[in-house]
Amino acid sequence: MSPAEVPELPEVPPDLAATAAAMREQWRADEEDLGRDAAEAWAHGRTLVDELVDHMHRGDTLAFDAAGRVFAGPLAYVGSDYATVTTAGGPVDVRTMIAIPLGRRRSRRLGIPAPVVVRTLERARSGGLRPDPASPSFRARLYELEMDATRVVIGSTLLPDELQGTLTVRADHVRVTDRDRDGGTLVPIAWIAYVRRASD
Repeated sequence: MSPAEVPELPEVPPDLAATAAAMREQWRADEEDLGRDAAEAWAHGRTLVDELVDHMHRGDTLAFDAAGRVFAGPLAYVGSDYATVTTAGGPVDVRTMIAIPLGRRRSRRLGIPAPVVVRTLERARSGGLRPDPASPSFRARLYELEMDATRVVIGSTLLPDELQGTLTVRADHVRVTDRDRDGGTLVPIAWIAYVRRASD
């Protein structure tokens, strides 16, 4: 088709052009609203574990307030219900969720947030971590410490002082046996706030 044969486009009436521009502007505004709504829905659905994983991957320094003590440092691992904080005194496993058995079937559990407050002390400018596999749950971490016969320090919201000794994990509690005491101390797993290796 030669240039002479190209039909001329009809002129768009001014009121129609204004209507089309208004419709495009409304469409852009609707798309922005949908994007904001989606971002808000995503943010409102995030869990504490989601947030902690982000902090770990960035390498941020966090402070965990648990059972009257503060543990600060970057995260070495985030499990389903605990986080491992790399402190100056060594790693500390801090509880972030409490799993309560439902009925006689121990496989069914109700998860409620643990009494812990997490503060960001410093945002990392570089670094971050993709952790090696570790114990997926706090209970599995306690079993690991028991199998290694590790002397541990346990903090609980029920006690003013820490307990120290070796662990024996039971169905819903642990027995902490100190080397210079008989019998040991029974602590419900649900009320253990943190555990760390003993320094001595």
